Amino acid sequence: AGHHMARAPGWKQPRADGPVVWWLRNDLRLEDNPVARLAASEALVDGRACAAIFIFDPRFIDKSNYGRVTDPSFEKSIPTRKPVDFGNRKCCALRARFMLQCVRAVAQSLLQRGVKLQVCHALPEEVFGALPTGSLVLCQQEPVSVECSDVEDNVEAVLQKKESHLRREWGAMSLYH
Repeated sequence: AGHHMARAPGWKQPRADGPVVWWLRNDLRLEDNPVARLAASEALVDGRACAAIFIFDPRFIDKSNYGRVTDPSFEKSIPTRKPVDFGNRKCCALRARFMLQCVRAVAQSLLQRGVKLQVCHALPEEVFGALPTGSLVLCQQEPVSVECSDVEDNVEAVLQKKESHLRREWGAMSLYH
């Protein structure tokens, strides 16, 4: 009589070969960052490459049209909204400097641990669209900003086309009030 070995549960099945990418966004802490720990542990357990990336999204840094920067054609906006003839920066000089200081600080902390933070100025959906098939991107979910949620949705759509995934984690944002 032949014995059939039971299949391993799904969580023990081999995972995709693409890298695990920690997408740093609005939580640039390292010491007690649950999303950073999750990305590192996913990569370690699955034997995958791990990377960390911060993306300066030009929609939030550079001059942009009035309104929802992720909806320039007003498809998601209220029907009465009309384009106006002026634009603005969603980020002032002081906030930009603060962001740069924070990104530099976390980059230095990561480098001390042997990890080089990749920093880009581009649309996140374009950056992550260049990842290989089977990649896993982990980020802290944005619970408040509809524009940031739009960016997550755009990234998720691009990754799904490549059999890759975006995993949104609450991280420390469950304490948001």
